[in-house]
Amino acid sequence: MTAVVSFPDVEQLVIGYLLDRLQDIDDDATVTTEVPNPRPARFVTVNRGGGPQKNLVADQPLVLLECWGPNDADGISKAHDLAAFARAHLRAMRHQIIAGVPIYRVDEVSGIERLPDPDSGQPRVVFTIQLLLRGSRP
Repeated sequence: MTAVVSFPDVEQLVIGYLLDRLQDIDDDATVTTEVPNPRPARFVTVNRGGGPQKNLVADQPLVLLECWGPNDADGISKAHDLAAFARAHLRAMRHQIIAGVPIYRVDEVSGIERLPDPDSGQPRVVFTIQLLLRGSRP
């Protein structure tokens, strides 16, 4: 009989991890899977964009992060600052156990890219990572 292995909801795993890191520095940015309504000044959306199961016990989800934020008085994008924070902390997940899930690798698939939101005009910065994580028996 083949072993049964399930994998965590990677969106919720990443959201919880980022919220904890933001709370560590008393930052109230929102992290969610959808654009909030009403739209806060600063927020991050986290969405799985596919990614294959590597083998019986390992999954390789692709995770797209979109970071929104205003420009400051000098035109410096706060969206970029939020993306740089998220990127650094997500890369630090490598070789850790997050919410009971072993994270073996964190690879950047697409680096930070400025991509202003065409609907709102709000500054947005995006990047994509791929995790390699272990599943568990249900």
